[in-house]
Amino acid sequence: MKLTKLIVCAMAAGMMTFAAGQASAYPLKLTAVSGILTVTTNYPAISGSNIVRTITKSFSLKDVLTVVTNQVRINTSNTPPAGSYVGYDPYLFATYLTNSSGYYYDLSGIVAIYTQDIATTFNRSSNGGSETDTTIEQLDAYGTAPDGTYFETEIYGAGIIKASYDKTGKGSMTITGGGADYGAYKNSNLGGDGVTRGSFTLKGTGTAEWTGAYSVYYYFNF
Repeated sequence: MKLTKLIVCAMAAGMMTFAAGQASAYPLKLTAVSGILTVTTNYPAISGSNIVRTITKSFSLKDVLTVVTNQVRINTSNTPPAGSYVGYDPYLFATYLTNSSGYYYDLSGIVAIYTQDIATTFNRSSNGGSETDTTIEQLDAYGTAPDGTYFETEIYGAGIIKASYDKTGKGSMTITGGGADYGAYKNSNLGGDGVTRGSFTLKGTGTAEWTGAYSVYYYFNF
C-alpha cells in the first residue's frame, strides 16, 4: 500500500468513531460489488517449479457479504440476521452491518470505504442543489470465508459522486468506484500475493449533516 494511502487511511480510521447502535442520518447502502481476484498462493512452494499458474476467482456482492457476515459471526458468536447489508455514513465515514429492522454492527476492521481526493462541480440555490464530483474511491473488505480461508478485496481508483438535495438538506447520493489493488483468496496472503480488479456502487437517501455541497464538507472534515 502506498505511503500516502496509509496516511489517509489512518486519518479516516481516526474519524470513524461510531456509537454502538447509532443509526445514520444519511445511510448509503452497498448495492453492487464485482471483480476478479488473481492470486499466487505460495511463492516459496513454487520457487523451483517450471510451470506456475495463478488462481482466479470472480466475486460479487453476495460473496463479499458472505465473508463479512461470517467474520461478524466469528467476532460475536452470533449469526447476523438474514437481509443484513453493508451501510456507510458518508458524513461520519463509518461502515456498519444493518438491516431493515434496526440491526447494527460496527464494521471497523472488516469493511472500509474512503473518498481520498475530490474535484467538484456543483450548483447551489436557496431551494437546494446538485453536484457531480470526480474522485478517488477505495473499498476494502476482508475476513475469514466460511471454508476457513482468508479473503480480501481492495478496489482503489477513479470514482464519481453524484448528489442532489433540497433546501433542508434532504436528498440522494450515489458513489461509484473502480480500479485495482491488493487481493487475497484461499490464504494467498500467507507466502503469496494477489491483485483485485473490480468496481462498486453505494446508494442512499437521507438528510445531510449540512446544507452545503458534500465536497466542501468532505474538505473541511478531512
